[in-house]
Amino acid sequence: MKVINVDLILNTPLRIKYSDNTFVEYTITENPFDAGSYAAHVAFGKNGNKEPDSYIEVYFPRHNNLSHEYSVNGQLFKIRLVEK
Repeated sequence: MKVINVDLILNTPLRIKYSDNTFVEYTITENPFDAGSYAAHVAFGKNGNKEPDSYIEVYFPRHNNLSHEYSVNGQLFKIRLVEK
């Protein structure tokens, strides 16, 4: 399983581009009823496309910066939110 560090910037898409012409875009949101509880909308696609090819919602345990485990293309990942 791989842990991916993502800056904790709320409601702003953060795009990471890779050398194989693909990208992953993260949008982090905070639960409006429970400050410090987060979710991530993760989009995947190719750099030439305007719109991502697929999406996944990733959830975090309450008041935790390390997400629940999720799977993409048979690989397991977690997101760690990093505060600047």
